[in-house]
Amino acid sequence: MKAKSINYTIGAIAIAIILGCGGGAGGVQTATLNKIYYASNETSNFEIFTINPDGTNKTQITTSQAGNQFVAGIPSGDGSQVVVGTGSGTTAEIGIITISDSSYTTLTNNSTEDTLLDVDRQNRRILFLSRRDGNPNLYTMNFAGGSIVKLTNSGADKFDARFNSNGSRIIFCNSDTDADIFSVSSNALNTVNLTPSTTMDTSPRLSPDGSKILYQCGVNICTMNLNGTSQVVLTSGTNTQGNPEWSPNGSKIVFSEVSMTTAGDIWIMDANGANKTALSSDNANEIRPIFSRDGSLVIFTTELALDQDIYTVLPDGTGRQAIADTANSIQNVRAF
Repeated sequence: MKAKSINYTIGAIAIAIILGCGGGAGGVQTATLNKIYYASNETSNFEIFTINPDGTNKTQITTSQAGNQFVAGIPSGDGSQVVVGTGSGTTAEIGIITISDSSYTTLTNNSTEDTLLDVDRQNRRILFLSRRDGNPNLYTMNFAGGSIVKLTNSGADKFDARFNSNGSRIIFCNSDTDADIFSVSSNALNTVNLTPSTTMDTSPRLSPDGSKILYQCGVNICTMNLNGTSQVVLTSGTNTQGNPEWSPNGSKIVFSEVSMTTAGDIWIMDANGANKTALSSDNANEIRPIFSRDGSLVIFTTELALDQDIYTVLPDGTGRQAIADTANSIQNVRAF
């Protein structure tokens, strides 16, 4: 693919950084930025925005031209750079923005798909899906676009891929005959199927301590150990319960619940499945809940026709607030 001629301007970002735990050898300290990153087409093209969980300091950090679309943004460990995904399908590429000098560097530039999936913020590794060998496989690379490592080798689509907390392993979904959850080392071709069943298993999320995997199993929410043992079904019923996410301390789980006749709602429960409580209930479709990094708020997306907005609510169900009212589409909401 020919290099794109695109101008980028980076908005000033005021980031309050609270240093977290130090990394291992070769790593960097990972900061809690207390920011929400998301993509929206509220300015015609899809751009990356940040906003505080209380709705203040909304900042557009990309401005694209020539019809390019920024569809995902993940900050580096210290917040000084943002890894961004652009386009989709065969036009999907990955780049990096340096905040201090507003510079943009393209990390991939070819005629096949390179889709941003996740970033190991501590060790500065980028996880992405690429069809450079003809099949959709997982790869990692460094922040300069080098040291590329191929992690999988099959023709099935891979999705919902995330690093574990220290970057040593990756959990992902593989959609062969049905969707299963796999684990792979971050530096070798050694995939392990953790859910070899006929059930659709998706949306894997590692617990904060790295010992368990939370995921959607059919229409329910389940957990299992990191090696796939001790699978526990946490929910029941005929409604579809999905998009589960841990609280930062691992004590709570939020998820969405939808039926064939009603819009989606946001629910919260204890990590063992007890005390299931609805956090939302209205005519809008409310989906993809996550916690703020300090655990004080639940962040979710509402859909009403073509209007998607970002809301927050306290874990007890009070204090509902719209923090990003776009009247347009929203993608890839993440909290850091």
